[in-house]
Amino acid sequence: MPGIEIQQLDQGNQEAYAAFFHAVPEHILYASPTHLAYLREVLDGPVEHTLLAVRSGRVLGALPCLVQRHADLGTVMNSLPYYGSNGGLMLSPGEGEETAAVLLDAWHDLARRLDAAAWTIVENPLAPMANIMERMGGHTLRDWRTGQLTPLDGIRPGHAADDLFAIFHQKTRNMIRKAQKSGLRFVRDESVEGLAALHDLHSRNMAAIGGRAKPWRAFAAIPRFFRPGEDYRLYLATDEADGIVAGLLVFFCNRTAEYYTPAVKASHRQCQPVSGLVFLAMQDAVERGMAWWNWGGTWLSQDGVYRFKSRWGTRDFPYSYYIAVRDVGLFGQAPEALQRAFPHFYVRPFASQLAAEDARSAGEHAIVP
Repeated sequence: MPGIEIQQLDQGNQEAYAAFFHAVPEHILYASPTHLAYLREVLDGPVEHTLLAVRSGRVLGALPCLVQRHADLGTVMNSLPYYGSNGGLMLSPGEGEETAAVLLDAWHDLARRLDAAAWTIVENPLAPMANIMERMGGHTLRDWRTGQLTPLDGIRPGHAADDLFAIFHQKTRNMIRKAQKSGLRFVRDESVEGLAALHDLHSRNMAAIGGRAKPWRAFAAIPRFFRPGEDYRLYLATDEADGIVAGLLVFFCNRTAEYYTPAVKASHRQCQPVSGLVFLAMQDAVERGMAWWNWGGTWLSQDGVYRFKSRWGTRDFPYSYYIAVRDVGLFGQAPEALQRAFPHFYVRPFASQLAAEDARSAGEHAIVP
């Protein structure tokens, strides 16, 4: 058998990568060809260096990668950047340490060639790689998250409402009932106007917790890369007097539904509209044959967020950020300076007193009803 060749993802091997990506149900949204293209546009500056392990034209494995360069502070590599997007080692069924080792060698070679000041690989909770990384990773630091996912495989299409209620905590059931009795209307609306309403609510929510909101262009770009109704759905809660009071953006990729952007108007939070929207979206996910509802990563310090998600019948999937700081000068840089120099990229862990602030910038998964 011919050996494994390392290629970088480009137009010439895009179709082969897409076939590889969609052949493995555990591959989730963030490393998809479409999402990588979306990131390149939304981040406006990073260069993609996604690595493919190829044999006889067939992709056996991949390690997605985006790179950000700063004139003074050097180069940072992430797999992947942007609100905790999961990247990590991706392997075809039956592929093991040989392919993983070739990809990691190529990663380290890329870091040397780019003279990277730091790199981070964010593990996919459905494709753990701790054993391989501990032996071959070359990282010097490690950060942790708890992935929380609700399994949907046991939920029967046509009976999703009853089956889901059976796995939810009593408090979650009560929140859903409260939403259903609130008089609000729960609808789907993937229009530009719907996305604009979600962006407005999202911006207000993030401002209220001192977080960093996604700009409008991140929402406006979604229909250019993803198919409305197929790749993503937008659920809205409307009030007869106040209009749109909550929204939930969900992506569907392979067999995982992604809880991507929830948002709620402060005046209607007590009505639990997001819970009503999640319940509706989860039923749609079941009917579409999704195996998992992914709530995203939770910081170890986010007790309230963890508790809220856990009551939706979740399972815990701990995962890691594998980090190498190759330029120790980065430890002397203030977190704010690093965030300005490398927006949306993970550079290094911050001190414990700043971790909560960084968590607020990590994404709107911290927003709960």
